[in-house]
Amino acid sequence: MMYRTSELSGARLDQAVAKACGYLYDKNIDDYFVVTFLDQAVVPRPPEHVHREACRIVIEGQERSFCPSSEWSHGGPIIEREGISVYKDGVDSLTWCAFVGDNEWPHRAERPLVAAMRAFVDDRLGAQVEL
Repeated sequence: MMYRTSELSGARLDQAVAKACGYLYDKNIDDYFVVTFLDQAVVPRPPEHVHREACRIVIEGQERSFCPSSEWSHGGPIIEREGISVYKDGVDSLTWCAFVGDNEWPHRAERPLVAAMRAFVDDRLGAQVEL
């Protein structure tokens, strides 16, 4: 199914990021997959964050959750590696903007990781992505 990059959010956005990174990912979204950090660290989480829609990827033969649009430990390295610029909109203080390289048109979202991951997907895969 085709999705507009500018409208992606949640686990679908995470799937698009996984695709842009070249990860093998499960096309199904699992409502009850436990979200863990990529380094397999055990971090206690409040119950409302343990079970949620999650994208699943395979790295080094192990299936892991992948939530770069909501977990800084997943999305932060992508922002740093790709040189994604993230800033607060000067007109609307509730909106975050992000762009990659010389792109004149930033992606906008209420959360900085969402804006950054949309910009990343747009840069790698374009304005529409098939998931």
